[in-house]
Amino acid sequence: MNQALTTKLSDAPLQRRNQFRDKVQLAHEDLKYCQHKLHHGSRSFLAASHLLPVQMRKAATALYAFCREADDLVDLGVDANESLKVVRNRVEQVYSDAVLLSPADRALRSVARHYSLPKALLDALIEGFAWDASHRSYQTLEALEDYAARVAGAVGAMMSVLMGARDP
Repeated sequence: MNQALTTKLSDAPLQRRNQFRDKVQLAHEDLKYCQHKLHHGSRSFLAASHLLPVQMRKAATALYAFCREADDLVDLGVDANESLKVVRNRVEQVYSDAVLLSPADRALRSVARHYSLPKALLDALIEGFAWDASHRSYQTLEALEDYAARVAGAVGAMMSVLMGARDP
């Protein structure tokens, strides 16, 4: 993972040790929505979620639902640049006190607050979405690694935060 992302992750305050053992509180309707997204979105993520400790499944499901919605909005939207603006705005609202209309956004806010999830990780993911939307090509391994740090790496880092890891 690139240095900027690892620095942001290690600078994030550690809320408490073994925080993955704590249950994040999600509204019942929001959790059901996120579970529906997971069950109808990815068999591999669904299978992997069953390997997580029971206490972590809600948080991982909420994170998946938001990321799935954001990725689909950019990939399937009419105007990728406009979709990226919408996704960036949604992240800003998740990290503010704004009223949130989307169940995935409300669930992500609960997770972000409970686990002190650094916004920089979601920003990195969105940057990866932007690279996808621009049809960027990767001519070197270093360029490909930069891309991977923004997509799969950012998701992995977010999951690590949910599991209590803070050191890169």
